[in-house]
Amino acid sequence: MCYLCQVGMYDPFTEDPRLAIQKVCLCVVSETLMVAGSAGQIIVHQFERDEREPNINVASVSIVGDGDSFVWRGHSALELRSGGRDSKLAPGFQPTCIVQLQPPATCTSAALHTEWQLYVPCRESVSFLYREI
Repeated sequence: MCYLCQVGMYDPFTEDPRLAIQKVCLCVVSETLMVAGSAGQIIVHQFERDEREPNINVASVSIVGDGDSFVWRGHSALELRSGGRDSKLAPGFQPTCIVQLQPPATCTSAALHTEWQLYVPCRESVSFLYREI
């Protein structure tokens, strides 16, 4: 039986819109979870039954070419912070890869293919990224 309960309080005037989750992909066979957000962030999680030391691959990927005269006028990307005093990750879904897309636009669609070790987040209708897990 599943019980839902309210956690915290929501105030639309104090929340950071960059933290919004746009797409979620789950593979129950490989126990892989991919979450794509509204600030161009993609986080791939792997289910672990034990706590472990963090080993997270971090990448920043520019979708716009260097020769383009594109100027981003939207919100800024989220900044990655280092862990606190407790450096072990608790059992459950643990992050294994964090990708920040530049410019940090919303991920509008996503696909996860764990058999090929591949994920594909897409933004708007003109750009996409494919990456190995």
